[in-house]
Amino acid sequence: FKTPDREGFAIYLDTPLNYAVFSIFTRRGNEFPFKRLEDLYGKKIGINMGYSISPDLNHEKHAGKIFISEFYTTRECLNALMTQRIDAYAGNRDSILFRIKKRGIGHNISFLPRAITRPRPVYLMFSRTRILKDKHNSVILKLNRELKKMWETKIIDKITSRYIDPQMIYAH
Repeated sequence: FKTPDREGFAIYLDTPLNYAVFSIFTRRGNEFPFKRLEDLYGKKIGINMGYSISPDLNHEKHAGKIFISEFYTTRECLNALMTQRIDAYAGNRDSILFRIKKRGIGHNISFLPRAITRPRPVYLMFSRTRILKDKHNSVILKLNRELKKMWETKIIDKITSRYIDPQMIYAH
C-alpha cells in the first residue's frame, strides 16, 4: 500500500493496479450477521500470519474479545475453515477467491456481504535507488497511461475474472 514512509524510497504509478478489500469468509451455511466489529466477539477468526487486517481488529484481539488464529498460508486457513477449527477467515478477498477457485471449493465457502475494511488502492511501485530518471521516466509515463486505459476499458475486470469466480462477488 502507498504510505508516506514508502514514498520516501519508492515511486508509485498514479493509477492503482487493484483495490484490496478484506472480507470475512465462512463455511456455506454458517454465515452470520456482520455489520460491525462487535459481531465478531467470541468468534475464532483465522488470518494469514503477519497480516494486520485493521487496527480495530488488533485492539479487539488484544482485549480478548475476538480470538485470532494465525496460519502460514491461505491453504492452511481454508483447511481450518473447512474442518471447523475456526469460525471464519478474514483476509484479502481477491487472493482468497483465487485460492477457492483453484481448489474448486466455492460451493463450500461464502463470504459475508459487508467487508471488514474499505477498498484500499494497491499500486505498482519502483525503487527510487534503481530508477534512472530520464530512461525510466518514459516507462513510468507509459505504464500510467496504459493502466488508466485498462481500467477505463474494463480490461482489469476481464483479467481478474480469469483468476477469481465473478459469481461469488456478484452474488453479494
